[in-house]
Amino acid sequence: MKRQLNFFAALATVMGTMIGGGAFFKIANVSALTHNAWLSIIVWPLAGLITLMAGLSIAELAAIFPENGGPVKYLEKIYGAQVAFLFGWSLIIIYYPANIAALAIVFATQFKALPFFNNWSTTLIALLVMLLILVINWLGAKLSSQVQKLALIVKLLPIAAIILFALFYPGPNQLQQAPVPHWSTSLGTWTFGQALLAVLFAYDGWLSIGNLAGEIKNPAKTLAQAIIWGLLGVTIIYTLLNWSYIRVLPWSHIVNNSKTAMLTAEQLFGGVGGNLVVAGILVSLFGAMNGHLLVGSRMPYILGQEKQLPL
Repeated sequence: MKRQLNFFAALATVMGTMIGGGAFFKIANVSALTHNAWLSIIVWPLAGLITLMAGLSIAELAAIFPENGGPVKYLEKIYGAQVAFLFGWSLIIIYYPANIAALAIVFATQFKALPFFNNWSTTLIALLVMLLILVINWLGAKLSSQVQKLALIVKLLPIAAIILFALFYPGPNQLQQAPVPHWSTSLGTWTFGQALLAVLFAYDGWLSIGNLAGEIKNPAKTLAQAIIWGLLGVTIIYTLLNWSYIRVLPWSHIVNNSKTAMLTAEQLFGGVGGNLVVAGILVSLFGAMNGHLLVGSRMPYILGQEKQLPL
């Protein structure tokens, strides 16, 4: 494999794979669990800090073992071939296919909200978008990485717009008016833990960047930098975006409401806000699917090189 992917390609893969639907939908579940506006914000940087601790550990391993295989190689070096074999097979049988399929279904559901596509089959749309991403990746890693870069830039535009306009929003600061219920130690800790677990899922996807080590220029340095800066960037984006929702909308309109992002955009930008969010969701999901396939397709190749796949 050619070393043709630079730092920006690696960074776009880390961030683009992580930023999917969770940026727009998780606030509904989190707010319903915490019943507290500030806790619904704090949980995001806390999850980011936990993920960053893991990222720093993996960044060190990536610098020591800049080889194709990423986590599979790290496990092989530390725990032996059997553990690496089982983990590698779990990725190609369950993790990557399930993630891509789930993202495709969410993409199709959102796509049907667009005019003229309301009556389309959800399954058909999901299959078509997966086929498109498969063709892009079949044409080569360079094209797939370019798509990943473009998707990251495009998906960040509506997110940045929401954050910036929320900062200067002339309306009342709904965060200050949000109710602050009494903290019950046992129940509060349990539900906050559930919210933290839900948010950690939104940070998933960064670990597989190691699968591309053989195609990244100067992987020992580039992988570590892409992981660290990617996790920091996503943590800041998630925290500010969820703060924006709670800053603009009344708390009662957020709790358990999957349309929070759309309502926030409509409040900030008027009628076009809803379309802006739908476009952002679609591009986010497309980039996440492309990222998962880009890194996931390397795993069978890696296991094949190790003669761990049947001929």
